[in-house]
Amino acid sequence: MLVGRNFDWFQKGGTIHFIPPKRVYGSMSYGICLIEQLGADRPFDGINDKGLFIGIAGLPDDISRISKRSNSKLKINDLGIVKYVLERASSVREALSIFKCFKIEHSFFELSERTHYLIADSNGYVTSYSEKGNEQPQRFPF
Repeated sequence: MLVGRNFDWFQKGGTIHFIPPKRVYGSMSYGICLIEQLGADRPFDGINDKGLFIGIAGLPDDISRISKRSNSKLKINDLGIVKYVLERASSVREALSIFKCFKIEHSFFELSERTHYLIADSNGYVTSYSEKGNEQPQRFPF
């Protein structure tokens, strides 16, 4: 899989982490490669050994700063969910099912932007996820 991105970083550089598969709460996680600037547990981008890619971005949108969904869902950080999903999902559909289990707490982009996630897998499926829930995986043959 080939994925290209362009960033306007807040600081120079970014660190690449290669994290091997490991046992997490009784089951094996996938190996992952992360690109981060705020710590390995809060990556902007990553890909796992099954070919699933997730990248986070912000969209200017003053109207929908923070999702006001039900408090019954577990909460997870908007950057931390990238690593969490990459450790557990091998396809776009699996990734979406995990994303939908959480209420995303916006930390980094909270004041001025709404986050969304670009998700792509090695089978050619791609989608963009935001908490508005209007994602539809599309297949793009390579």
